[in-house]
Amino acid sequence: MKLYIYLCIAIVFTLSCCGEGEENDNVTTNQKGEIEYLPQLWRKSHIESGNWLDYSNSVGGNWIFNGLAIIPIRTISGTIELHGLELTTGEAAWKWSDFYNPNQEAIKGRFTIFEDNVLHWKTGKLQYWLDVTKGETVKKYSGDTYFNKYTNELNGMYYWSGIVTDSFPGLQIGGIFKGDFYDETPKLILLPNVDTTMTFHDRASTISSAVALNIEGEESLIVTWQKIFPPEWIVQSYLGLFNMASKEWVYNDIVLNEPSSIGNIENPLVKHNNTVITNIGTNLFCYDYLTGEKVWSRDFDHVFKFSGYEISEGILIANCENKILYGINLETGQTLWTGEGAGTSSRLHDRVLNGVLYFVGGSSGAFHAVDIKTGKTLWRLDPYNYEESNAYWNVGTVYCSDLGDDKNGYIIIQNTLNTYCFEAIR
Repeated sequence: MKLYIYLCIAIVFTLSCCGEGEENDNVTTNQKGEIEYLPQLWRKSHIESGNWLDYSNSVGGNWIFNGLAIIPIRTISGTIELHGLELTTGEAAWKWSDFYNPNQEAIKGRFTIFEDNVLHWKTGKLQYWLDVTKGETVKKYSGDTYFNKYTNELNGMYYWSGIVTDSFPGLQIGGIFKGDFYDETPKLILLPNVDTTMTFHDRASTISSAVALNIEGEESLIVTWQKIFPPEWIVQSYLGLFNMASKEWVYNDIVLNEPSSIGNIENPLVKHNNTVITNIGTNLFCYDYLTGEKVWSRDFDHVFKFSGYEISEGILIANCENKILYGINLETGQTLWTGEGAGTSSRLHDRVLNGVLYFVGGSSGAFHAVDIKTGKTLWRLDPYNYEESNAYWNVGTVYCSDLGDDKNGYIIIQNTLNTYCFEAIR
């Protein structure tokens, strides 16, 4: 009888120690040996209002700068703030809320540049420059031109693709703009060949992606552009090379696809040596940008739309909407390995740390860490192990950084309620 009483007391004590609000220090794995639960270094709530922070308002970029993770939170009043959290403790070094539309503004953190401790991003027609050491606005600007995304930097200048509305009245044309870091209204430098009879509603030809680089000492742009075939939304994409010194096309007529309703390029070009890689719909391909010649092309059974690609360890990593993660030979396009991917997932770009890729799987609901050389899943963190109900990881907030301290690195992710910091695998 006494043994029974002691056993009951032990069970009650054990349950009380694992109750609500208590931390679990035990690593748990599934039958495949993948880690499903990992104790965090720290955890912070990001929903002072008590309402979920919708992932559509999250940054979408790898926003770790100067030892701070810059995360979005929903305040008590329901507005969005950015908090600069110390990576080692999770404590807020500063809070910033100088948005034009604090109640509803999305933060397009993929389209950012960072220079001299100042973070610059654009959301549609809105622009911000934020001092990340102080959490103070350097400047902000609300303009008339919609800039779609950043491309890259060359010789201290930056290149954007964006929509032009005044070159062809009544039509929206996609072009390339050039300016310095603080330029509020960069200069339009390139438009595609525009046929004003080939339009759909108010849309016409568009440059969708560009890479700036020097070729034999001359400033050049590799671009992809689209032509529209009315009366429906039917699009054909092309590859071009533009010499900015001579202001002439080296070529601009390399056809990338047959006209299709999904014929536009949705992911930025990825450069590797003298080639560029991207996809149109289910076709993933690689071209020599010096000659315009196709190096390889692969067809898959689904599209590459949300996650994009990353190159690391000499491997092209691509997450297909068929829920398969591919490791692809950069020279031949052949599959080196396949692993578990997920549909509608977080972007892969800049989410590699010490040979491991980190991403949130939209369809799997898990937070994945994958060994790049083998495709083996190392982490498959289940959000329900970190929250009681209605849990999912935020596909917009996946940060990773190695600060050179005694930790392997820092991995920051959010779910519906909290921001978590984990030590990286290696």
